[in-house]
Amino acid sequence: MLKDALPSDTHMLVESRPLDKKTIVTLMSYIAEKHPEKYRDVLQRLHEIGEESAHYYGGRSSLTSDAFTTPKQVVAMRNKIADLIKSVRSNSEMTPKEKSRATIKILNDYKPKLIKVMMENLRGTAFPLQITSGSRGSEAALLDMVAGSLSSVGMDGEEIDTPIFHGYSEGLTPAEYWTTAYGSRLGYYNTKFATPVAGDITNQISLATQQLRVTEKDCGSHNGVQIDPRDPDYEGAVIATDYGALAKRNDVLTPQLMRKLSSKYKQILVRSPITCQAEYGICQKAVGKIPDYPEIGSFAGLTSAQSVSEPLSQASISSKHGNRGAAGGLETIKDLISVPSTFGGAIVAEDGGIVNRIEDTELGGKRIVVGKNEYFLEPGVVPTVKLGQEVERGDRLSDGMPNPSDIARLRGIGDARAQFVDIFSEALKNSGVSHNKRNLHFIAKGLINHVRVTEPFMDFLPDDIVEYNYISRHWTPRDTSREVGPKLGLGLYLEQPAGQYTIGTKLTKRMVNNLASGGFNKVLVNENPPPFESEMRRAMESAAHSDDWLDRASGYYAKGSLLDALYSGTTETNPNKPTAVVPGIVLTGKIPEVK
Repeated sequence: MLKDALPSDTHMLVESRPLDKKTIVTLMSYIAEKHPEKYRDVLQRLHEIGEESAHYYGGRSSLTSDAFTTPKQVVAMRNKIADLIKSVRSNSEMTPKEKSRATIKILNDYKPKLIKVMMENLRGTAFPLQITSGSRGSEAALLDMVAGSLSSVGMDGEEIDTPIFHGYSEGLTPAEYWTTAYGSRLGYYNTKFATPVAGDITNQISLATQQLRVTEKDCGSHNGVQIDPRDPDYEGAVIATDYGALAKRNDVLTPQLMRKLSSKYKQILVRSPITCQAEYGICQKAVGKIPDYPEIGSFAGLTSAQSVSEPLSQASISSKHGNRGAAGGLETIKDLISVPSTFGGAIVAEDGGIVNRIEDTELGGKRIVVGKNEYFLEPGVVPTVKLGQEVERGDRLSDGMPNPSDIARLRGIGDARAQFVDIFSEALKNSGVSHNKRNLHFIAKGLINHVRVTEPFMDFLPDDIVEYNYISRHWTPRDTSREVGPKLGLGLYLEQPAGQYTIGTKLTKRMVNNLASGGFNKVLVNENPPPFESEMRRAMESAAHSDDWLDRASGYYAKGSLLDALYSGTTETNPNKPTAVVPGIVLTGKIPEVK
């Protein structure tokens, strides 16, 4: 019956794999690509098959005691975890904080393994069938029920080092019950208070992306970002350069092409909103196919912001259903876009060099020496570098999430945008928010988009904050610039964008290697830094520095930003806009008529 509903070339797929959520997504993606004219009919027929199966066979599916029984293999793994934790806690050489962090690490490392053992040994019972089919439920919820969640969080969102070794079907010990109660209380708290936080984040990222409108078909850029060709999020992206006989520039990534490229390349260069060089907005090639190219005039940036914000809001609501809590994740996400003065994330290197020393301090922390620079880690913070390792400016020296504003300051706008995608993706994942990385490229471009002027140039004075996009449109390479091979540009400053790197980026060894592997034979560089420095501004300010008066008027700080435009004589530069002089709005209180 199922085969009759599907094209013949898909029969092998459904025969060789269980028909779970992952298989269904793969199956329907294939049909959409190879048989688009049949997609609607196939979907309708599968729906009918589901209804018939539920009607005739649904009564035979019922819950039995097996669905609530903790498998022996799960018990054995829990005992192994308990022994590991016991050995940590009996270690007299470790401080209490080190013991706590080591315990939490064991619990987090073994949780995926415990889930795997649980699912394998409960295969065929009601709950795993619901989860694997994608109809409802999650592996984490089932773990809480039959095996124990292993870890929980406190009201501050931090993980507690008291292990949860029993599921609800077995009954929790008093200590386990009180431990999970903190996370449960936090979940209900999030229902009331985290939802406004998610809404505020939505408003801010929408402001940062509202300018990213599709304005042309192809900006002609050969630049792009390096991605793993095995990452399914980049299906539909456009390739930025030729890859022999396998792929040509502007080919669209399909599952088949991605498999071919991944067999030969670990990284490939794809076009992205981050590297788009459209004079205003972005081009269709930078957006890629979703599943088709977006129409000219569509607000691709706002659409991407919305696709991230909706599940973010849902995560804040649904956090009450578990003991893990999402407030910590939401606050981290807010920090990533708000650029707080105290970030509390990973320590990064201010300059490159060799790690000369890693030693304990009297207060229980660590002292790391890189070249001539010293860095002090608080007790419990774990170094991520080794003695003798070479690091570059902006590299992480400790665990935690780096501040994107530090990356922008040390490695330039372009690299900060690319790294922001990974950092923001990690934060969303930790918060239980499903997302597609391609949507984060829009947020990165709109958010990390400012420079601080250091010397007078164009019409700007020192300490002026200017949009990088404006600079890139009007920048003229200096007379002292020269074109060299990427490796000869080490330590010099880019005069034109190359790869994912932007004007003014000081090239490091890793950067020149990435450019060489990305097919860049020449780059335009200068020995002197440009008259500006990269600076990430908080999302609330993204519209306040725009050369589009409508953006200024619709964002935060509208009055102040329009007055600043009046004082500095800022004018609208987009020829497609119906208005010109921003001060005209401030002085007359109305929009000038177009004649």
